[in-house]
Amino acid sequence: MLRTARLQNDSQNLYASETLKEYAFRYGKSSHTIRKIVDATAWVEGFYPELIASPPEKFPLTQALQLRAIYRLDPDRAKEIAPTVFAGKLTGRELTEILDEVKEGRYLPQSDPEVSLSRKKVARMSKLESRVQALLGSMLYERGMSAQMEVRPGVDIRPQCDFVISDSGTPKIAVEVKAYRSQPSTMRLLELLGAFLLWQSKGLNVWLFLPDEASAGINELHSMIAEGGLHPIEIFLVGREGVTQHKAPGQEL
Repeated sequence: MLRTARLQNDSQNLYASETLKEYAFRYGKSSHTIRKIVDATAWVEGFYPELIASPPEKFPLTQALQLRAIYRLDPDRAKEIAPTVFAGKLTGRELTEILDEVKEGRYLPQSDPEVSLSRKKVARMSKLESRVQALLGSMLYERGMSAQMEVRPGVDIRPQCDFVISDSGTPKIAVEVKAYRSQPSTMRLLELLGAFLLWQSKGLNVWLFLPDEASAGINELHSMIAEGGLHPIEIFLVGREGVTQHKAPGQEL
């Protein structure tokens, strides 16, 4: 039955509906959540049995489901990034970006067999984040902002951002870094808008950092922000020579 469930991605072949309800009641979760856990576990057992043989303390349900979605479109790519995913080196947001690229057919064949594209992606993102973190201190100083301003990882903000700038312990600015290599898709821009809206609802200003090569999509992003009724955000382009602020139409810097 487990094999059937794994092949058909159908937990009904593994547990009857009443059994799922029983587990849902026992663990305080919905039947839908229990079904997802069963489906993901059954799929991982066949796809990456090493994880089941030595299970982590917390099963990476979201990552497993995202990886399964990638597998359905590009099995080779899913197999390539699986060790990185289950080692916890790719976040849910990065997997979403990979899934988008696979859907759009923009994941090119691997040219270097020793270094996967996913690892290159992580390295590129980490490098950009490190540069931004190093730049933030001087940017705050140049803007004459409070000496009490502190930059730290945005892990306590929901949704998480890359960095948060606090004034005397109070979060003031959500800083997001995106290592787009070209003009981002409309879907990615919409996802960004959702995060911007939630951060602004918490009273946070938003700073977005992008590499120079992603500048083509910025005017579209500014338009979507205005059409969506969001407060303007500050967008910065990071290049070899440093960082420059992108001026939106009608915006005074």
